[in-house]
Amino acid sequence: LMAVFFPFEEELYREHGVNVLSVKHPLIEMIDSPVEPKRLPVDGAIDVLLFPGSRRQEIERMFPVLLSAAERIKKRFPNVHFKVGLAPSIDYEMIEIPDNCRGYIEVTNRGIEELKGASLVIASSGTVTLQSAVSGTPMIVIYKTSWITYLLGRLLVNVDWIAMPNILAGGRIVPELIQSDAEPSKIADEAIRFLSDSDYYMETSRALLKLRGRLSEGRDIDDLATEALKMMQGA
Repeated sequence: LMAVFFPFEEELYREHGVNVLSVKHPLIEMIDSPVEPKRLPVDGAIDVLLFPGSRRQEIERMFPVLLSAAERIKKRFPNVHFKVGLAPSIDYEMIEIPDNCRGYIEVTNRGIEELKGASLVIASSGTVTLQSAVSGTPMIVIYKTSWITYLLGRLLVNVDWIAMPNILAGGRIVPELIQSDAEPSKIADEAIRFLSDSDYYMETSRALLKLRGRLSEGRDIDDLATEALKMMQGA
């Protein structure tokens, strides 16, 4: 018995004759979802979450890029406040906020818990993009690595998209900025579009909640143990 979380996995394994049980993704129970698509705040602060990655090398590469993008966004939207989300395993000392940015950028290790109140996420490609999707929060996904690593990856894995929400949707529902495109001005431009265009913003949130619905269609995790016991008893 193969337990899977994603619809494309179920189709793949069934095609090869594997007994598959589609299970509701655990993030569905962990992260609250709004009943309606998110809307941009009418007034007050706009909270933007920045996730530079979960590994030291990734953070060293991406945080300066995100910091520069944040400064550009702040010039366009003075009421924006940024929170840099760090994994619990990452030392706060890795992130140094310049003095001129301390008034509007802070660091937190509770980034995932902040998703409910966040208006926008800018994140390195990884699990956090799926967490953001499940919360219905529009996002910009960035990815940058060495060119050798990137080219080898493209040779080994044939996919059109790198962000999990886009892979699951089978098309672009959130913007991806990869390699040389993952630079401050382009990141800021994408963020400004989200924060300026309420229709585009809500359309993206609606698409993400639709994706959440698909991940909710599987059986409860408790059913996995029940099915496994049935198989063992019948063996």
